[in-house]
Amino acid sequence: MNIMQPVPKAAAKQQHVIDVRDLDKKFIDAVFSRAETLGHMRNDSLKGKSLCWVAESASTRTGMSFKAAITQLGGAHDSLPDPEHSSESKGESFEDTIRVVGTYHDVIVIRSKDAAFPSNAAKLSSVPVINAGNGPDQHPTQALLDAFTVKQKLGTLEGLKIALVGDLSRGRAPRSLALLFAKHYPNNEFVGVGPEELWMDTDVVEYLKEQKVRYSEVKRLTDVIGEVDVVYMTRLQKEHPRKGLFGVEYPQLTLELAKKLDRHALIMHPLPANRERELPYSIDGLPQAIYLKDQLRAGLAVRKAILQELLLDK
Repeated sequence: MNIMQPVPKAAAKQQHVIDVRDLDKKFIDAVFSRAETLGHMRNDSLKGKSLCWVAESASTRTGMSFKAAITQLGGAHDSLPDPEHSSESKGESFEDTIRVVGTYHDVIVIRSKDAAFPSNAAKLSSVPVINAGNGPDQHPTQALLDAFTVKQKLGTLEGLKIALVGDLSRGRAPRSLALLFAKHYPNNEFVGVGPEELWMDTDVVEYLKEQKVRYSEVKRLTDVIGEVDVVYMTRLQKEHPRKGLFGVEYPQLTLELAKKLDRHALIMHPLPANRERELPYSIDGLPQAIYLKDQLRAGLAVRKAILQELLLDK
């Protein structure tokens, strides 16, 4: 299966955030530098700027954090109505809709079901476009906030062993994290954990090999739990159906298993989580569990930083 879109040529200054493989390292470093000081800080650096949230599918954390980010920086946000209540119901084309939104707003943030939607929008838009999750393909801002969180907690993004657990074939968050590290932080090792039916698709595996990133796959979390620096849990992607999954045993991080982690290790999850399947409430209080603390806070800080990098001096 190969759903990754072709990588557009990088511009001198980052214009859009669509594919993690196309992110300039200077842009990433600048985002991380800004995020270190932004946090929940409020200022007027983006006063007069506005963001339009375009969502074809559900979102809580990503949508809320982008709207909070632009608001806390002095800007404003709007949302494109669903197709039934927009001019799309009258026959307006996708191309015209993007041009209209770009006329009224300074940045477009897109959550889409179609993997090609954000990249196609970026080709048409006169303003920056941010991919906020395009089907089962990528979620670049999630990858950036995850990498930022790891750097803040462990002090490095090199020499780590990271377990990606669960639905890796359709989970855009683990796909994006692996691609981001492979492109810019290759001195790490990844282990895919879960049933064979949900292992990482060949497009990502081949890219990891091209970048000389060590990657292996196991079926049980018990095989690697004591060896890893990061356990990145994911949920079963029910909204992206696939045949042949009936009766598949999904990996769960139990309290007993979590206690086998090294003290420095991190438990991460892009959320939402199935609390009965992969992430029971019993582990929330462990010092390694950072998905409801550092990871969430990083989402707001990093998205603020991304907006500043794209919109300031424009």
